[in-house]
Amino acid sequence: MEKSKIAIFVDVENLTKWVKEDGLEKLVTDLGSTSGRIVTRKAYGVWSNNHISNLQAPLNRLGFDLVHSFHPVSGKNSADIQLTMDVLESAIRATDIEHIVLATGDSDFSPLFRRLREMGKEVIGVGPRSPLSECVKSSCTRYIYTDVAEEQEAQYELSEAVAMVETMLNEYGDPMGLSTLKNQLISMDNAFDERNWGYTNFSAFIRDIQSVEMFQEKGKTHWLGQLKRKAVKQGSLSDLQPANTETYRQLLRTMNWPFVPRSLIINIHDALLNTQPIEVSDLKENLFQLVSVKHKSKLMIGTTANDIKKGLTVLFKAKLFDVTADKEDEKYWKYVGKANYLSEINKAMIVRVQSACGKEHVAFDSKQLQPLLYPKS
Repeated sequence: MEKSKIAIFVDVENLTKWVKEDGLEKLVTDLGSTSGRIVTRKAYGVWSNNHISNLQAPLNRLGFDLVHSFHPVSGKNSADIQLTMDVLESAIRATDIEHIVLATGDSDFSPLFRRLREMGKEVIGVGPRSPLSECVKSSCTRYIYTDVAEEQEAQYELSEAVAMVETMLNEYGDPMGLSTLKNQLISMDNAFDERNWGYTNFSAFIRDIQSVEMFQEKGKTHWLGQLKRKAVKQGSLSDLQPANTETYRQLLRTMNWPFVPRSLIINIHDALLNTQPIEVSDLKENLFQLVSVKHKSKLMIGTTANDIKKGLTVLFKAKLFDVTADKEDEKYWKYVGKANYLSEINKAMIVRVQSACGKEHVAFDSKQLQPLLYPKS
């Protein structure tokens, strides 16, 4: 049975941040695997604008036609009109296209959505969560929020912060003062801030971790935290799932840990040394360009953009990047990996596996984890 045909139209200027953070790439992947075959891909913007000009290469690699929308008047977005005309033309001429995806930002395309539905098209709207989107989505067959990816990423980061707390308390053994615990967390991750996940203070963050208990010593005012002591029943150790390498691999996958060849990690590390703070989209693109230089490149020939993205994710999870933000909330990455970067990656992997083993009742055996770690030499 032939797959449904899909057309995607994207207003890049209104969704710049989402595109830069791989939201469009994920959307293309999801639609291609679940909804059908994408036959039309168009991205709109003033491509001479420095704010989006660096997105041309990755969008071209994703197969998008770049439509230049010149603004004759400052502050006016002519992409809205151009996009509307192209969508209607596509719907009329390409009658076999069943799904039309409109990724827009702050404009009300409700009349266009309704007209497409009258023509028998399945309409998928894409945009940020806002009062406008709540009105627009009623005119769509389906509406996808662009900020869901940010929420999911925040949840992944929260899970990793919880894993760090559990590991620290386990290694420390004795109850630890919350102020000391927070200082230790910040020393491992200088971007740690419990307010990122909606907690008003550090105590509220710790109190929400089910594996940790808080208490005050008699006559003292400061709070301590420790791992909850579980009652050990006869035969309970044998109830643990046996430790094996493949189980650990599956646990890491559930925590979105990508598996990347050691040689690629080394080459990315070498390429990142002494680089200046840069937006993550530019960082990925610059590294990918090194691949195309072939014999002059340090990176392996045949490496894809997705491979590089996975490698950067590993380095990021190992806390080998400092991330800062400017006034417009644009994030800049600065690589801080040193000679022990492979050890730091291994340490980050071990922390996650130990935490997952405790939650999933799996025995931990460092020997079984060894095949997944990077040899230091």
